Amino acid sequence: MTKKQIITILAPYSWSAAIVPVTITTLFYLYQGGSFRLDLIVAILLAAVLGQSFTNIVNCYSDFMSGLDTEDTIFDSAGSVIVGEGVDPKDVKKLMGYVFIISIIPILYLTYIRGPLVLIFGGIGVISGLIYSAGPLPISTTPIGEIYSGVVDGFFISGLSYFIYSGGLSWEIFFIAIPAVLWVTTMTFTNSICDMEKDSSHRLTLALLLGKERSILALKLFYLGMFSFLIGAVAIGLLPVSMLLLTLTLPVIWRRLTGITTENTTMRNKFPLMGLSCGSGIIFFKVYTLIMAGEIIWRGVMPG
Repeated sequence: MTKKQIITILAPYSWSAAIVPVTITTLFYLYQGGSFRLDLIVAILLAAVLGQSFTNIVNCYSDFMSGLDTEDTIFDSAGSVIVGEGVDPKDVKKLMGYVFIISIIPILYLTYIRGPLVLIFGGIGVISGLIYSAGPLPISTTPIGEIYSGVVDGFFISGLSYFIYSGGLSWEIFFIAIPAVLWVTTMTFTNSICDMEKDSSHRLTLALLLGKERSILALKLFYLGMFSFLIGAVAIGLLPVSMLLLTLTLPVIWRRLTGITTENTTMRNKFPLMGLSCGSGIIFFKVYTLIMAGEIIWRGVMPG
């Protein structure tokens, strides 16, 4: 495989699904007065991104082996390098093993810092990725697949990150993580909406269950949910009042979402539409990060 093909399989565009939960958890921990540990931040990010990459490789390999990805359903190498560029599935399987081995390194370091529970939960994370993409009935082929991916990336990564930072868990971190859960759900949901034609013979996704029109409405409701839980977190004192400035991005995000219609949600148009949908979440969390970072810096400069 070439370097470009490896990057395509790793799917860096999806890494934000792992990076965002780590980022908002780190910011929340620091906002609560936690100490800054660069080594922990880097190790957690590496573990999360490598875990996401591992799932992407498993998904690529499984979709080809199951007959879901064929010349009739894949239009470019971004959809599947196995079909699009004739990459040997055995090479993809080898890459899967290499990424898994590399991912163990940050997990072992975090286990050394925080104890064996990290290793146990890391193993659960690997199993979660496998049952999502592989096996006799992958969760990705069922109506709970989209929500499952959001829960695993949003709640699981956030909860484990917070445990590594603080040595414990609290309900607050799971409330804070809900916008990330909803956003990751929109990523897989948008993909499912565009893939409805391809998936109809192999899967029963949430998009297929709802139909295209109601799926697009649900997509918009997920985003409204992100803003609602943000406002709720401010109202109960988990986040600073300044986070309400984030609501100013709603008109921009809503305009982007209105560009997703029943007419243009097709397999050939998938990546532009993923840019509209997922890019809206990137806007949300970029502004989220800037405001929270500003609050943390301000508290450091102006104690009390």
